Amino acid sequence: MAGVLRSCSGLRASDSTISFLVVASSEICEKITDSLHLAAKNRKCRLVVHQCEAVSQVVKSRTNLAVDFIVFAIDGQVTHSISEVESNISCIDENYVISGSVSLVYCHNTSGSFGMTYHRAKELSRKYCLRKFLNTDIQDAENCFLLAERLLTLAEEVVGLKTGFPLCNV
Repeated sequence: MAGVLRSCSGLRASDSTISFLVVASSEICEKITDSLHLAAKNRKCRLVVHQCEAVSQVVKSRTNLAVDFIVFAIDGQVTHSISEVESNISCIDENYVISGSVSLVYCHNTSGSFGMTYHRAKELSRKYCLRKFLNTDIQDAENCFLLAERLLTLAEEVVGLKTGFPLCNV
């Protein structure tokens, strides 16, 4: 697996390209990808977004894919999406999880009600120690853009382009 889907972490120049892998249903992948591109354009940063419905698709294609940050999205309306995400998590290198390069996104509906699927998603994030658990109404363009902003910030921090500490000129 390491040769097929590998992390490209390390020191980066400020004009580096950030590589995302969004794993979700095609509709959710498109919404997150479009929002990520819009957020990157606003920040004037470069990114590449790969999409798939299952990590096994990437493995089977033998694509030598280097990814900085992985986004697993759960459709709150589809109960079996939890098990799909769990099987996808088991396909990735554990270094993604250890380094914080994975985010689990719960996509709820417009009613804002969080049912059993939400609680199972939270349990999944605890089980696999996924520290970055986000949720949004994926149908709302503004919420989707805010999600993309947060994901981009997380990815920039993981690859070392930004930190939470101010620089001091001594």
